[in-house]
Amino acid sequence: MADPEPSLTDPDQSLADRILHSSVKSSFEKDSREFVPEGCLSAITEAAIEEELEEAGADDPGLPGLVEFIHKRAIKLFAIAVCITIEGSTLYDVMRLFKASNFSDERLPIKPWAEQHELSSLSKKKWNRTRISLFYTRQWAFLAPIFRPATERQSNYDFEQSHILPFTERYSEGYDRGSFGRVFKYKIHRDHLVDPEEPVR
Repeated sequence: MADPEPSLTDPDQSLADRILHSSVKSSFEKDSREFVPEGCLSAITEAAIEEELEEAGADDPGLPGLVEFIHKRAIKLFAIAVCITIEGSTLYDVMRLFKASNFSDERLPIKPWAEQHELSSLSKKKWNRTRISLFYTRQWAFLAPIFRPATERQSNYDFEQSHILPFTERYSEGYDRGSFGRVFKYKIHRDHLVDPEEPVR
């Protein structure tokens, strides 16, 4: 079974709906959550970002620089914000705060709510407890890990419990027993598996 293609091209849907529609359900045992494949994020163009921001930032000469920052360094932050229904001038202000604070995708995952939270330190008005909790919960759909072939330096991975594993199929045959229990074989979504024979996207 082929992995579903990203579907971010329907102009009749909001960007948030298009992103959520492209989600894929994880096939990992006892996990029914969905993840957004990396390929879907790379399909979010600068034009799509500008369309989301232009109403609030039309007169701002800094709009092109903000769009470039989002596209190159904060596409996940932007997608998460859009998917928790931050929109209009609030979305514009939030993304400007991220850029001004050099807060990029590299800072993900954010931690759960705390009184001195890293997001509320940017702006308590824009980042209240409810919005931080929504962001914290939704971020995991955008943080499914990318796997690389085993090497001498790394042959296993450690993940936080909240990570959603990008497995699209569990093979019914071929499970085996290991020293800690049963071992199952899964298919990894192609966007989350680095092929050493192909250049990195």
